[in-house]
Amino acid sequence: MVEYIKGRLKGFNDSTAVLEVGGFGLAVRVSNNTIDRLPSLDEEAFLYIYAEIRENDITLYGFADEEERWAFLDLISVNGVGPKIALNILSRYNYEELYMYISSKNTAALESIPGVGKKTASRIITELEDKARKRPQAVVTANRDIEEEAIAALMGLGYTRIEAASAVGRVSGSSVEAVLVEALKILGR
Repeated sequence: MVEYIKGRLKGFNDSTAVLEVGGFGLAVRVSNNTIDRLPSLDEEAFLYIYAEIRENDITLYGFADEEERWAFLDLISVNGVGPKIALNILSRYNYEELYMYISSKNTAALESIPGVGKKTASRIITELEDKARKRPQAVVTANRDIEEEAIAALMGLGYTRIEAASAVGRVSGSSVEAVLVEALKILGR
């Protein structure tokens, strides 16, 4: 089993990062939360890995930390939740938020994810309720919404998600506008 991969980040698109390791370019599927934490291009990246092996395909899934990989493994253990849906969930919510929603039985938060309907959301909560109590949970604040809106606005201006998330992560503000002003100063506009 592959535990982790360390290599130079050579590119990314949507939900796939390409890492060069020993002369090979490995495509690794990642969540938006992991993309936000990747280094700049041509810098060394470290990802924890889950390898899905099928008859004619090997797909690698990468995670910025072990906790996100645990959440992914918990999710794919639920009947009807495959790696694609698990990655969609972890792209919307970090693992702490996910476990908080599961513990509070918030099916609406899970149903807002593409591919997750009422039955699947209920199944996730039912099957992972005990595990969620043992995992770290966060208190969701308005800051996450402000950061996400600021990142989306910067992407609308032509910045990549990594550039936008990096700049937004280095500033603080009580409104989207305040965060954008400071992030644009960092980005040089």
